[in-house]
Amino acid sequence: MMFWGFYVLAVLVLAYVIRSYLEKKRELLFLIFFVLFLTPSQINLESNNIAPAVFIFFFDIILQQNYNTRSLRPFVFSFPLGLILFYSAFWIRKRIFLSQGSED
Repeated sequence: MMFWGFYVLAVLVLAYVIRSYLEKKRELLFLIFFVLFLTPSQINLESNNIAPAVFIFFFDIILQQNYNTRSLRPFVFSFPLGLILFYSAFWIRKRIFLSQGSED
């Protein structure tokens, strides 16, 4: 479990560094990077061990030479959920700041 703590912290720092170099669509690219590297997937069907889905997918392709999209299935849920949360937070933030600006 300690591994996941360090891994999440490293992904946050790396995503923030990449985000700081970009000019446009910073928050959306931060979200995509964050979801891409933090979506977990089961390593084997028999075990309950999890790892980042992207690394499992590339491990299957490169080392095991097995093209299997089973490890990418969690992205079907995490990317749309992340985008819904991102755009709803953007919409709420936009509404709050518009309402605060009209009171003056």
